[in-house]
Amino acid sequence: MASIKLDVIYYKTQSDFEFEFNLSGCAGVRLFKEKIETPKALVTSLARDVARSRVIIVVADLTDENGGVSVISKAIGLPLVAVEKETYNIASEGDCNLFKGATPLVTKNGVFVGFIAESGPQSIIVLTSNRALRHEIMDSYVHKYIFEVAQLEAYNEKYKAPVIAESETVENEVSEKKETEPEIIPIDLAPGTSINPLPFVKDEEDDENEEDEKQLNKRLNQKGNGLNIALLVIVVLLLIGFGVLAYLFIYIPLLNGEAPFLSEGIKYFLRR
Repeated sequence: MASIKLDVIYYKTQSDFEFEFNLSGCAGVRLFKEKIETPKALVTSLARDVARSRVIIVVADLTDENGGVSVISKAIGLPLVAVEKETYNIASEGDCNLFKGATPLVTKNGVFVGFIAESGPQSIIVLTSNRALRHEIMDSYVHKYIFEVAQLEAYNEKYKAPVIAESETVENEVSEKKETEPEIIPIDLAPGTSINPLPFVKDEEDDENEEDEKQLNKRLNQKGNGLNIALLVIVVLLLIGFGVLAYLFIYIPLLNGEAPFLSEGIKYFLRR
């Protein structure tokens, strides 16, 4: 899975290690975080993070009129609108404001805990500073959303067609042409004189000679293989014959206490 960059901004609230750890485990994430206290610092962080990260999460108080939601709205130029509570089964009291076109985040009990705003390939997620509610919506929805964003990013990286400049294409064609053409090297004959030899070209006679040589080598190899097989068969038969003779005329007489060849040899020498 592709590694996406993700920024977490804590605005006037405490940082949350468990929240960050779970974020890193839900997908391939390179996590950056920052804790700030002033609207000016929030705008500065947003400007940097928009240029760096695929997803930006802002943790802030949603009910405070001077909270991070209004500051972000002015910074990115998206107006705030009140969400339709009946449409999303929201039971929270008071107005629930979010950016125009954003998707509200609601717990199973109908508590409004933030929203997700998308602009092109980038996402800004605003979450409540209430730790328990934030963890609940992360487990039920936001982690899955970030996982799908990472999958989409990996797909785009894998199947993205490489862009090749026209000049590079022309250079590649020239280099391929040079590789296929025979190399012509000038030969110096005398100072100030040189010739360019023509590339070597095989004639039909050379091709015929090469073919005859291949056929001859093939026949010689076949004859050599046949002769080797015949010699091997003869040697094996001779060894078997010697073994049979030794068994009949030496081994069996020795078992019977006789040594016919030995006794005949002694008699021959005694006669002399």
